[in-house]
Amino acid sequence: MAAAVRADQPNPAEAPLAIWLDAQRHEVFAAVLRIVVSGDAAGLPEFEYLDDPSVATPADVLERWMEQAWWGSMTFAGDGVLTSGDILSHRLGTGLRVIDPTPLLAPAIGWLAELRAAAGQAFPPHAVRPIYLRRSDVELARDRQRASGV
Repeated sequence: MAAAVRADQPNPAEAPLAIWLDAQRHEVFAAVLRIVVSGDAAGLPEFEYLDDPSVATPADVLERWMEQAWWGSMTFAGDGVLTSGDILSHRLGTGLRVIDPTPLLAPAIGWLAELRAAAGQAFPPHAVRPIYLRRSDVELARDRQRASGV
């Protein structure tokens, strides 16, 4: 998502970017990072995490973020803004800044792949490893089933 924002806004301010994705279950996938405008020698954008990726309720995430020096200066991006916009508006008021519409991920993924390939940093698709922030619905259902003895 941060790369998609960077692709849509080639010269973004270095203000913190809050990624806020709808995680279902009344939760959001969230992270805060700063886009390093210069990027690396290959033109790949660089990011500095101010808060690592996590999953929690919107209220819990905002409570944690409110204690940080960068609180209030963030710009939000992601579909989670639509599903939890009320709490964001309540906590941030008129200071809520949102990138709208939500940037598309597929073009950004292609852009990153093209930059990596041009820099000799390409890797095969099977080398991509997801980062899981919580257990899947299937795993949770299986555990419930085992616990009930069914």
